[in-house]
Amino acid sequence: MGMREILKGTVIYESGQKLNGLMMIMRGTAVVSFEGGSYELHSGDVIGLPDLIHKEANFRYVAKENLAVVDYPSKVSELKKFFKEHGEVVRYFQSSLFRQLNELLLHYKEVQTASDMMQDYLTGSYENYIRICENNHISPGELERYEELSNIPQEEQPKHLGDISGACMDEMLLYAYEHLNEFKLILCCSEGTRFSKLIDEMVEIETKGTHDYLVVLEKIGRPAPPIDERLEHILITGMFNTFFELIIHEMPLEEAKHYLKEMRDFYTAGWMKIMGQ
Repeated sequence: MGMREILKGTVIYESGQKLNGLMMIMRGTAVVSFEGGSYELHSGDVIGLPDLIHKEANFRYVAKENLAVVDYPSKVSELKKFFKEHGEVVRYFQSSLFRQLNELLLHYKEVQTASDMMQDYLTGSYENYIRICENNHISPGELERYEELSNIPQEEQPKHLGDISGACMDEMLLYAYEHLNEFKLILCCSEGTRFSKLIDEMVEIETKGTHDYLVVLEKIGRPAPPIDERLEHILITGMFNTFFELIIHEMPLEEAKHYLKEMRDFYTAGWMKIMGQ
């Protein structure tokens, strides 16, 4: 089998593309990328090998440098026949397969760890919410979405976090409107009482959650730049003050829902920008 060149930057396979053949790298480096991670292939590695049984690429393969490759068949029956005739190449295929599977396993463990941390954060936040309610003699609402998240497989939870977090904010708003007088008393007339620290306690919980989320981003290979703690405190305090303005001014509920959605979009876009996501 002859050797051929693949130019730097060439997309060899897109995820979902039919696998037309395997390629052993003789010279150069290729990058295998997937949602949340990537790894490199070097001389002796085989492009497309982990996708062999699926008959289509599960990952995106791109030439990081000019490559020299040798083509091999991707049909299992043809590959078996080739191995019988050229047994000396089998060890290269085995070595590359084991190395690539190890890369994928390491990524899976990182995602699993990040998912566990995210679940711990959400569980802790909900428990803190219950504690705040108990300290202030408020009946806590049941956050149905919290239970929904707990029932999602851990590796799937990061994908659903944004939607469920937004739904929790909506439920917080509905709960506040169902107890409008009580909330207005706490927000407007609680100075000097144990209820006056409600927003401060919520800011503390959210700040811890932000720190936990930054660790999660680091774990899944999407680290954020350092965030000034004073700026962080100002932004989070501003977010809760904005939220409670809806209640203090007794906005009509439907208008409040609309403003809340706009507020969430505004703060989410800002945080994503600051976090470099």
